[in-house]
Amino acid sequence: MKFTYLTIFLFMSILSCKKENNQIIEKQFDDIYTLIKEESIYNEHVNWTSIYLNVKDSIKAFNSLNDKYIAIEYVLSQLPDQHAFFLHPNDSIRFLSTKNKEIPKVHYKIIDKTIGYIKINGFAANDSLSKIYSSNIRKALLEIDQTSDLDGWILDVRNNQGGKVGTFALGISPLYSDSIIGYSKTNKLEYKPHKISKNSYHFGSAIINSISQKSTLSNSKAKIAILVNKKTASLAEFLALTLKSQKNTRIFGQKTTGFTTDLMTYQFVSGAEFGFSTSYMCDRDKKEQITGLIPDVTCSDGEEVNFAIKWIKNAI
Repeated sequence: MKFTYLTIFLFMSILSCKKENNQIIEKQFDDIYTLIKEESIYNEHVNWTSIYLNVKDSIKAFNSLNDKYIAIEYVLSQLPDQHAFFLHPNDSIRFLSTKNKEIPKVHYKIIDKTIGYIKINGFAANDSLSKIYSSNIRKALLEIDQTSDLDGWILDVRNNQGGKVGTFALGISPLYSDSIIGYSKTNKLEYKPHKISKNSYHFGSAIINSISQKSTLSNSKAKIAILVNKKTASLAEFLALTLKSQKNTRIFGQKTTGFTTDLMTYQFVSGAEFGFSTSYMCDRDKKEQITGLIPDVTCSDGEEVNFAIKWIKNAI
């Protein structure tokens, strides 16, 4: 077969472009590796040099995006971070995607004539959908508040495995007694405040989301019972933690999951997503929560509501 100079030139150009593309992919991995290393709250608990060398030994050349994804997934798997995750483009479960996302219904009612009950389900989505869910939670709160002289509130976050920061707290924010509801502690020992002001949720210096509903309640000083179980996780745990330090608030149920960390999340154009823990959740006194929350009143499945009612009614 006879090659022309043009054919050889094109062949060499293709090889050069492929090599350059591989170098770009490898550089992208290196940047993400550095980010995880610098921001993870577990950065002092692992041998980063060993992790990096293992990646380079197993992936001699980054020939595809999938190589990059495998490398990132491996790095995350080496952290003692139960909250971390990696989703490949073809994974059916999505974290902050809006595709096929159905906003949960907020179930609420008056029980025992003078107690407002609200069921808050987990929901992870983008800003716009999270805002709608926060608004729906607030609407339920305001609807119940029309009943005068409530003895208490029951916030049910059993089986709630979390969502986008601020979503649940913004919805029930009229029940908070202070604007600063808690903190997040980074590996640099910095405390970022979680603050609710003028119907906006602030995390550090950033406004995460805001809604427009009424922000005052007639029954804001009534008792608050929070229902949790073994499947209560992440931002649902933070909701319970931030309310726990208030007067006339109790937690009922079983010890929670223990995903009491904030996630930094990223989504690639391909649809791949990953997240890892960058701070510990803390209460208003800056006391961090590393393991799951232990309820004030431990009770088995199905008994939480009855125990909460008895406490609100001063029966226990």
